[in-house]
Amino acid sequence: MDFICGNMACAIEAKASAHVTGDHVKGLRELRRDHPELDQAVVVCLEQVARRTDDGIDILPVEVFTRALASGGLYDRKMR
Repeated sequence: MDFICGNMACAIEAKASAHVTGDHVKGLRELRRDHPELDQAVVVCLEQVARRTDDGIDILPVEVFTRALASGGLYDRKMR
């Protein structure tokens, strides 16, 4: 895990990958299992399009993530 914001409000994993796979989100899934109070899980990556996994992990291109961070919408689940 690269960053945990607030009191488990958001966990962020950074990946230098243009295609995030299940292996890339293992740590986030384990963190969620250990901390069910985790509000949001995000992977920041080099993919071109924002998406969400079936279990609710946001996969965000760097540009989308930085815009959401700058606008204060990081914790907004509709940040795409």
